[in-house]
Amino acid sequence: MSESAASSNTFVRSQSMLKGSIDNYLNSDHSNSLSTSSSGSDLSVIATEKIITTTTTTAMKTNTSTANMGQGQNVKLDETVDDPVPALSNASTNGRSSSASLATTENDGSNHSDNNNSSSSSSADICYIPNKEPRMYDKEKEEKGFQQILAALTDDEKRSVAVDPNLIMRHYRADKGDVAKAIKRLKYAIQWRIDSKVDDMINAVHFTTEDCSEEQKKLRETLTTEGETGKVFARGYNKEGRALLYFYPIRENTYNGQDNIKHLIYEIERGIACSEKNGYEKLMIVMDFKDWTMKKAANMAVTKETIHILQDCYVERMKRVFMTNTPLIFRTFWAMVKPWLDPVTRNKIVFCGSGKKSRDIMEKEFDLKVLEKCACGTEDLKDFDPEEYFSSPFDTVFDEK
Repeated sequence: MSESAASSNTFVRSQSMLKGSIDNYLNSDHSNSLSTSSSGSDLSVIATEKIITTTTTTAMKTNTSTANMGQGQNVKLDETVDDPVPALSNASTNGRSSSASLATTENDGSNHSDNNNSSSSSSADICYIPNKEPRMYDKEKEEKGFQQILAALTDDEKRSVAVDPNLIMRHYRADKGDVAKAIKRLKYAIQWRIDSKVDDMINAVHFTTEDCSEEQKKLRETLTTEGETGKVFARGYNKEGRALLYFYPIRENTYNGQDNIKHLIYEIERGIACSEKNGYEKLMIVMDFKDWTMKKAANMAVTKETIHILQDCYVERMKRVFMTNTPLIFRTFWAMVKPWLDPVTRNKIVFCGSGKKSRDIMEKEFDLKVLEKCACGTEDLKDFDPEEYFSSPFDTVFDEK
């Protein structure tokens, strides 16, 4: 992967996070501390100057971005629903006291030499980035946990998390404030991302040039081939602004386990980028099993690896999963898979059919006009077009208006 391609990927990711951070900042009581006489445009400039320290400045110091999926609110359903189976540095900080408490770090005004920046990413540059996700614990406890985890990272690991410092907080929350456990799982996730060459996948699709390596060309061909049927793709947002990923197992077209996983990672990353530009970290997922049979099921190794990636490599990235149109035979598959799911993940899974109760559930989260028919959508949406999808910006969903 070329240095310019890596930088492009980092910059696009940083822009999405920065946009969501600034929008949230201006809608919060942070803006009251800026200037009561400033105009809207002035506030935008001031807010940008404050927040950019915690996003773009640190993000551009690394070529590795990190992203994870995890705990959300439990979902309780009526039994009649169609269920087939009964960041902070030593600089000064500001925060909010609401349920969507945020923390941001002011520029400490110090001048860090290029030599120091090239050898390591300073802990003072890595801090929690404001967003719309609610805190799990009070501000003081989370800030303390963040700093304890950060202190346990090596310089290389700090460089890896610099573009996405909230990765630290997500692991702290995912492990219920258990710092030792969070450190262990975070270090694993960082190394997994490097070993899996996640950024190479994004760059192969969106930042390749005519003179790119044969390896990059091959990777792009693999990902676009995997995605040409629309078996997994991002489309639409929920009412809050969280991106929605659709999974259609019936559209499987390769049955190549390794390539399936690469494509899965690419789609998760894309969904995350779409959510982040709206100020959120978590995704919504719809898995449709219409016409599914056991013959269409992925082999158990791929299924287990998929669950592992979602639970351990993308903690605090999954808000809700809707299982739609599950056939009777799905009970057998679910019985085999369920033991691999941790309790928190299981509690985020909602089984939906086509009845009124299912429509009511979906309507609480989405405008039904933006959903595909499998998820109780009411409109005839544009058919998936792989060429359009893969040629559109990385932080946009399919057919984004």
